[in-house]
Amino acid sequence: MADKEKSVLPNRTTDYDGLVKQIMNNMQDKNIIEFIGALFSKKYTKDSQLIRLCTETHDENATQRRADFYLKVDNDFYNIEVQSREDKFMALRIFEYGIRGAMQHGQQTEDDDTINLDFPEPVVIYLRKGKNVHNEHKVNLNLPGYDEPVVYKAKVRYVSDYTIQDMIDQKCYPLIPFFPMRFEDEISKIHDASFEESMNRNICDLVNRLRNQVKVNELMIKDYIYITNAMGKIYGGLVSKSKSENTLIDEKGVKQTMDTILDDKITFFDIYEFEKQAKAEGKAEGRAEGRAEGRAEGRAEGIEKHAIFTANVMLQNGETDKKIMQYTNLSQASVSKLRAKYEQSHSDKQPEIKR
Repeated sequence: MADKEKSVLPNRTTDYDGLVKQIMNNMQDKNIIEFIGALFSKKYTKDSQLIRLCTETHDENATQRRADFYLKVDNDFYNIEVQSREDKFMALRIFEYGIRGAMQHGQQTEDDDTINLDFPEPVVIYLRKGKNVHNEHKVNLNLPGYDEPVVYKAKVRYVSDYTIQDMIDQKCYPLIPFFPMRFEDEISKIHDASFEESMNRNICDLVNRLRNQVKVNELMIKDYIYITNAMGKIYGGLVSKSKSENTLIDEKGVKQTMDTILDDKITFFDIYEFEKQAKAEGKAEGRAEGRAEGRAEGRAEGIEKHAIFTANVMLQNGETDKKIMQYTNLSQASVSKLRAKYEQSHSDKQPEIKR
């Protein structure tokens, strides 16, 4: 734990934008589709397809403009923007991103002298809730020839409005790392021990529920690791700031909470237990026989078992051979052998796979 505290706790500045993009760009498509469905009240099937679109555009002066996310699910087009703080120009920005997204990725059809543009459906997600709370952002377009303004609207969501149960039920996995931010203001002020106890209890409860999502094959291991690593950085930043301002009360509680967040064993699943056990056996054998080969063999065996375990979980999630090889470094022959064994044991409910 000492190494984890050293690398996480002193970090007073956190790249929220980078954390969101890392999670959204690397998370399993199925989970992103479920998250989008919850955000926009849409129902998608297991066969729905996600397309991550380019977010960079340039104006006439070659100045780069970059939206956070342009995404398509089947025939639906979305623009998702994530903000750490209030921005009084957000309505105008989301409108600009809508225009650029429509021109770059929307359906464009021409009818005589008319060009039809399909705009993305927008949402702005705030990681913090400021003084001015919005239900939506709007831009009124007063166009010549129209008696009433044309209104461009974007939904607004605040991470702090989601309960722990909401985050799990609505598959809001990309937002889970930012759950600790709802405690940001109070932990930096003078507070009592019951507040810290409640904060740490809630964070640990969320992490434990997230672990259960892995256990029931709703969340892939690699996605769990992305989420908890990001949460550790954010939680670490909060308590580090509190400690520097002398408002932190229970350092032991912080350590226990950080241990829960960054528990790389994920004990109920024994994801790395094979590797650690094999390493220990290798070291014991090496000491007993005076040979370094024992340690090397133990490490190799542990890594192989870990890869096989991960591959089997990915097979349960219906992943392709190509993706399994990418994340496990197993050969095509090894993956094919595991798939054949898996399909034989699950022949009554075999998932539809694209090889």
